[in-house]
Amino acid sequence: MKISNLKDAFDEKEFGGKASSLANGLKHGLNIPGGFALSYQVVQNFLKHDSQVINEIKSIYEQIDYPLAVRSSAIGEDSNAASFAGQYLTIVNIT
Repeated sequence: MKISNLKDAFDEKEFGGKASSLANGLKHGLNIPGGFALSYQVVQNFLKHDSQVINEIKSIYEQIDYPLAVRSSAIGEDSNAASFAGQYLTIVNIT
């Protein structure tokens, strides 16, 4: 179970393709805003109302003083044979 700084979210099987691609972009110096990535297990525990996970997310959120973009991503949503980009929700300017 992991909440990772976006720049460290390389594991596509844990964080999904979007987070992994953004982490790679940051590694190679692309101008990508920083952020955080929630692992699949963290999201599952959040949906089960796990108070430890909820408090950890709240703690990180309270330290951020700029608008956020919240983007969903599914494990395995993109492959060499298919792409489901845009199928999930993105919400911007969350304060």
